[in-house]
Amino acid sequence: MSDINVKEMEEIANSDTETLIKAAAKSVFLKNGLAGTRLQEIADCAGICRTALHYYFRNKDKLFDVVFTEAFTEIHKRVNGFAQSDAPVVEMMKMFAADFYDIAIKDPGIDLFIINEFNQNPERMRKIVCGENMQGVRRGFLHYIEKAVENGEIKGDPIQIMITIVSLCAHPFAAKSMIQNMFDINDAKYEILMLQRKAYILELIEKIFKQ
Repeated sequence: MSDINVKEMEEIANSDTETLIKAAAKSVFLKNGLAGTRLQEIADCAGICRTALHYYFRNKDKLFDVVFTEAFTEIHKRVNGFAQSDAPVVEMMKMFAADFYDIAIKDPGIDLFIINEFNQNPERMRKIVCGENMQGVRRGFLHYIEKAVENGEIKGDPIQIMITIVSLCAHPFAAKSMIQNMFDINDAKYEILMLQRKAYILELIEKIFKQ
């Protein structure tokens, strides 16, 4: 179970076997992706026999769909967590960026995992996410940006604005390994760098979009 970090171990210590399997599967899938993962690796990581794993999840694909859906739901929460806010759109952008960094710093592998799986299995990913979650993204963040452009609160193409904000947030985590090698920093220093970048991005959003 060494692939699951200590915090996760503490959180699932008193949980049921299914939760334990999903935590182990998330750890292995994030490291190896769907194609590179074997069920035996997940069973070993969870500390259970493969028969027990099959009792809860009949095959790797079903387990992957559950793990990926939960991972994407976290992205969805970042986007729409402020949907009821009456704040100006620039403040909403900053709220989105702050939430994104807070969640991604805790689990920096999620963004690269999602990007890789979308690239390698586009049809499968589309079926998983193009339901209520993806509709919620379109109704949420993009809706408020479109409204702000219409009202003259900000200027530009709403889709380009949304891509810019998401890219500013997601890229440092998707490119974690590259950044660490480029600047010769370990995980602890990378986390400090991302905390600093969070403050930098919030200031940058203010400068770019504030009228």
